[in-house]
Amino acid sequence: MTAAFREAFGVEAQAEGRAPARVNLIGDHTDYAEGFCLPMPLRCETRVTMARAGSFEARSEGHPAASFDPSGPPRGGWTDYVAGPLAELTKTGIEVPPVAVLVTSDIPQGAGISSSAALEVAVLRAALALTGASLRDAEVARMAQAAENNYCGVNCGILDQMASAAGRPGEALLLDCRTGEGRLVAVPPSFRFRVVHCGVARRLADGAYNERRRAVEEAAALLG
Repeated sequence: MTAAFREAFGVEAQAEGRAPARVNLIGDHTDYAEGFCLPMPLRCETRVTMARAGSFEARSEGHPAASFDPSGPPRGGWTDYVAGPLAELTKTGIEVPPVAVLVTSDIPQGAGISSSAALEVAVLRAALALTGASLRDAEVARMAQAAENNYCGVNCGILDQMASAAGRPGEALLLDCRTGEGRLVAVPPSFRFRVVHCGVARRLADGAYNERRRAVEEAAALLG
């Protein structure tokens, strides 16, 4: 990553953040319904390196270099997932200077294993390392969720971001979404999981996710 950042921007990287993808063993669409879920991090991950710069600029494999502005409105592109977390950091009083950002990832996009949450969490961790600030994993997850809700237009629950921020290799995260509390559960070493991509691309920002959430909330209200 250091050599790639130097090649992309001509300067040395000053901070790095990483975050994994996740698979959900139990509890799809139960997080925003205040239920239980059991996600587990995967080996693939997103890596974000950054350094102070004259202006905000991001680069990623498969995407052209793009400027962005965390203080401005969303632009409807992939850089919203970089700008949104930085905007949420600023709301808490953690000022992030203009930065150059390089994103690399081996997480398949549109595969339903939370590539967007991993990017948001990795951006936050890199920015925290750059500024010398610190937040607990749960706080990072909530800030990443807020970025996706407020900046990217996806009214998601906390599952994806919490799994990416607080998940640990070889363990699942038993999360009570009503209380926001969770605990790590060891996965027996003899267990093997195979995650199969159905071949149909998935984008939460396309709107179907928000429609599903509205339907669930309407059903919950009707049922009391």
